[in-house]
Amino acid sequence: MTSLILAAALCWVAAAPAGSAPPADTVPCQVKERRERNFYELDDGCLPAVSADGQYVAIATDETGGGYGFELLAVARKGRVARTFATFYPLDPAMPRVGPAVIRSFNQTLARGGYRRLRKIETPREFEFDSTAGNLGLRFRKGRLEVRRGDTVVGKSRRFARYDDSELGLHVPIVEELFAPEDHAWLLMRVELVGRTGFYYPHGTEWTLVLLANAAK
Repeated sequence: MTSLILAAALCWVAAAPAGSAPPADTVPCQVKERRERNFYELDDGCLPAVSADGQYVAIATDETGGGYGFELLAVARKGRVARTFATFYPLDPAMPRVGPAVIRSFNQTLARGGYRRLRKIETPREFEFDSTAGNLGLRFRKGRLEVRRGDTVVGKSRRFARYDDSELGLHVPIVEELFAPEDHAWLLMRVELVGRTGFYYPHGTEWTLVLLANAAK
């Protein structure tokens, strides 16, 4: 859940599922908004989501200046953007109807495609790590994720570069979130640039999709 207060403050809130609710990844994905005078809240907790045919992934984007947007990534093209929805600025008085129209169009796309939330894989939020997820071994070194099954490397991400800002200093890529479909045929990474003091570089978010060989059947 992403919140924008007074057009500047962003706050992420994780929503806990109801005790008797079905698993989140079986619930159809839809995003919602709530508006007040100086408050805007976008409930996008079901994202990222994968289409029923497994061909596309839907994500939300935070744009410079407090804008929001949505994209569809093509799995077969290693996460390249297949469709971009218009960016909207919810607290801009000059465009009050743009956000609802974009959300309505996006939700229609999610419904037609049967999108469901992707399952999240827990990983250490470190500059480097070794971890496991089921039969997958995960190693993140020097801005690149390497994935193994046993002793066999089945996938590698591209290498994400450090960024040295003249005012904000050096920022290093970390795996902020990692997601996978049930068959572990690929992984979706959300990468952020983080300073040594823990400061996140503004709008440094990148998404990438890693195709894996020998997917589990």
